[in-house]
Amino acid sequence: MGIKLSKVNFAYYVPKSLKKPVLFTLKDIDLNINSHDEFIAIVGHTGSGKSTLVQLLNALKFPSSGCININDEYIINKEIKVNDINSKKYRKALIKDPKLKFKLKPLRKNTGLVFQFPEYQLFEETVLKDIMFAPKNFLKDEKLAEERARKVSEIIGITDLLEKSPFSLSGGQMRKVAVAGILAADPEVLVLDEPTVGLDPIAKKDLLELLKELNEKYHKTIIIITHDMDVVSEYIKRVLVLKQGQLMYDGTKEELFKKEELINDCNLGLPTIVKVLKKLKAKLKTDINEYQYNITDAYNEIKRVIGENHE
Repeated sequence: MGIKLSKVNFAYYVPKSLKKPVLFTLKDIDLNINSHDEFIAIVGHTGSGKSTLVQLLNALKFPSSGCININDEYIINKEIKVNDINSKKYRKALIKDPKLKFKLKPLRKNTGLVFQFPEYQLFEETVLKDIMFAPKNFLKDEKLAEERARKVSEIIGITDLLEKSPFSLSGGQMRKVAVAGILAADPEVLVLDEPTVGLDPIAKKDLLELLKELNEKYHKTIIIITHDMDVVSEYIKRVLVLKQGQLMYDGTKEELFKKEELINDCNLGLPTIVKVLKKLKAKLKTDINEYQYNITDAYNEIKRVIGENHE
């Protein structure tokens, strides 16, 4: 069970004239994501297709061609042609298809999406009502929705905010409320678009530790879009690198950061810790292993090298 993309292409516009080329935002994407225990970062330069990809994961957008399978529910059949799926006639047929509309609701419940600016997802009078909105919509039971909202608020650590207006909160608090509102619908996969942008260092660390706990303790699959290689270095298990709509890399962060040609080609940059250790290695001419991904490991590696040099 999970999400599988097979030969997926996406274009925002398909010209009627065959003489005009189709400009694909995503090209020939093959991808498998487990429904539990993954912690994935999607990285790439601006315009590489990151946001489009995550919107395909919960059927906010449909592929121009290819298949997306979420928990064995096919959204689009690969036989559908690009020109057909982008025609007005096909769009109207898509909206009127009762089977497809029936399938979309549970599929969207399966994959929760938190946009980059959480204020766009907050609109109720109180935090409690905002968190209740999604489960009330799915469960059709206000009492059960409130129970779930209160339980999620305990996990997130925001029980003291429940009676406050969401618009009176700090950026970090709003981000947590947005996450809580999605989690209350109990998705298997949680997707966040640039979750740390605009947060101060403390709020940023709090949010990332929360996501780590959701991944490790509650086995949620977490997918984040980020430009922050320090976040990738410290928290991420698996990295997807996009460039001009193509999937250039799918693997561990450890292997990624050793591929400096790919790093440079995709304008990603290295984590701060790796860059510092590289400079130390060059200056001290030691055998220091520069590929450390958190402060503790970097400290221990420096301590090891200093100890060996003084023996």
